[in-house]
Amino acid sequence: MVLQELTELTQEEQNHLHDLWRVAAEARLTNVREILRRYTVMLADLLDAKNVVWLAAIHGKAPSDVFSTRIFDGWWCMDLIDFAPVLDLAHGQSVYFEYAKKYGPGADTINIVRTAGKHRVQLRQDVISDDEHERFWKTKCYYVPILGIKERMHAVYTVTPEVESYFLIDRAPDQDPFSERERGLARLAILGSVNLHQKLLLERGLIPPARAPLSPREMEAFSLLFTDFTHKEIAMEMNVEVSTAIQYINSIYRKFGVRGRNGLVASCI
Repeated sequence: MVLQELTELTQEEQNHLHDLWRVAAEARLTNVREILRRYTVMLADLLDAKNVVWLAAIHGKAPSDVFSTRIFDGWWCMDLIDFAPVLDLAHGQSVYFEYAKKYGPGADTINIVRTAGKHRVQLRQDVISDDEHERFWKTKCYYVPILGIKERMHAVYTVTPEVESYFLIDRAPDQDPFSERERGLARLAILGSVNLHQKLLLERGLIPPARAPLSPREMEAFSLLFTDFTHKEIAMEMNVEVSTAIQYINSIYRKFGVRGRNGLVASCI
């Protein structure tokens, strides 16, 4: 099916997708954040988007770290990466949760979460008409004044029934809504980027062999365990005492069900 869809694209679109997939295939546990940075820039270019945000969604009991945010119906945003964040992130979050508590998460969020369990790309106009969009609290109170956007497309890759990889693809107020063709491009982009989805979620302890999510500081230590750094060097990179770094490392081993560094590396390859 993907090959058939590819033949319907221009040569430029095909080349751009192949470049995206090549970059995604280069993701390793030592470079995944930088690969994600490159990938979001390329995805934004392909779809003529202002910005692309990635987030990890997990269903069930929320991770214990303070960065977890419940979004809807047992699904949680475990982590979010935006390489072009709003200037006052705390204020933006405050505004969002104030209105979401008052009016609910909105038809766009409700629908994308209720359709969990399959790869999917949702356009705004799938669930909110143009007229409704002009009156929508997210448009008036959050998207335009806080984020400087007006259109958002959700591209979601389901890694397991309990874990999904989201790309939030945004356009500025002076841009047109995303089209069906651009939906197709976004779908092909995420379907061909399996390695990137898996590395991002593995780094957070959200997929096997991990048995429990990692904390933000454990995630830092996790990626360093795949280098040749000693415990002392890992501690220096994290700016903590060696004993503290070892506590993080031992917690990682427990969560991955391994006895040491070699076992961790072997289980994640």
